[in-house]
Amino acid sequence: MAPSNVSIEIPGSLFQRLKRKAEALHRPVEDLVIQTLAMEYLPRADLPETLAGELEAMQHFPDEALWAATKSSFSRAERVRLEQLNHAAGERTLSDAEKTEQMALLEGWKRSLARRARAFSILRLRGFSVPGLDELQADME
Repeated sequence: MAPSNVSIEIPGSLFQRLKRKAEALHRPVEDLVIQTLAMEYLPRADLPETLAGELEAMQHFPDEALWAATKSSFSRAERVRLEQLNHAAGERTLSDAEKTEQMALLEGWKRSLARRARAFSILRLRGFSVPGLDELQADME
């Protein structure tokens, strides 16, 4: 698809924030705006279609629903079982049933992680303060 040119007015305070971030990244402001728009509106080609659609739809969620989506949908029991299977796989060959279970759990973990990341990303774009990596890791323990 050929590029299109669009002129927009950006409020001064927002432009200054974009400019500072672009300078810190040693990139033009235009690249930062394009990257932000691409993250918001273009589905990832390497995601299953259903997950890509779900993540795209999240941009229309109200704030409360997004905050709810930041909570893991992967239960502690599922996490423990996945850890058990991963540990066992390092010691022996898993049975076909165990491999299937391991893959299903891993996919569930990835989906949960993708939903949480998308929710945090949208909340951040909406101006909310979101937890940092240290805070998120502490929640996992």
